[in-house]
Amino acid sequence: MKKTYRIIMIVAAALLMCACDKDINPEALGGYFFGEGGNQGGGGGGVKPFEYEAVDLGLSVKWANCNVGATKPWEVGKYYAWGEVEEKSDYSWKTYKFSAGGDKKQTKYCDNSKYGTVDNLHFLQKSDDVASVVMGGSWRMPTNAEVNELIENCTWATDYKNDLKIIVATSTKNGATLTFPLGGYIENTTSDEKGICGYYWAAEIESGTPCDARLFTLDTKKSSINSTEAYRYYGLNVRGVRAK
Repeated sequence: MKKTYRIIMIVAAALLMCACDKDINPEALGGYFFGEGGNQGGGGGGVKPFEYEAVDLGLSVKWANCNVGATKPWEVGKYYAWGEVEEKSDYSWKTYKFSAGGDKKQTKYCDNSKYGTVDNLHFLQKSDDVASVVMGGSWRMPTNAEVNELIENCTWATDYKNDLKIIVATSTKNGATLTFPLGGYIENTTSDEKGICGYYWAAEIESGTPCDARLFTLDTKKSSINSTEAYRYYGLNVRGVRAK
């Protein structure tokens, strides 16, 4: 992310590292790249009333058709720090619910004493899972394994809806599709990379470095999707899942 973005990539056997502070460190999963789709156009006619729909991609769970806080699949929805269930104006360690003011001061979801109070909670509890709280029912945030399953069993293509760039995931199991808007992220009070990248939280911390949580990124600059980690205080989007 801006100024704190860490990218690791190998080009012609030379290692190039750009790093300032601590942040997203993409880990490509065997080369998942976007193709190019058609333009879905601007729509027309009557508008169907919104409701969360569970899309069966032939995977172990069903995925929601749109982001938490959105009313249409191509809308960004709301931004949440990891483990928080409400939006806010400032996304930083000083405002983060489960920190006493820094990356080494975690007060919940910690498995390493170097980073705070150890409780060995790796997965979000229901009361801290914004998909569960906002969407209700059996909806919840996906685990990292479920994120990887999605990445590995879909093809990914850029597309457009109402002149907004989106990413469409198409299941290789049954051809069902999901739309992912590119909401970027919020750090402190600043939004960045909207319309360029999408960042979506998973429901677990990064084992050993619990100041980080897992997420997946949709990066149109690199035409790729990655499973990675980032500081828990960032404001990112959330996509719910539920049991089949």
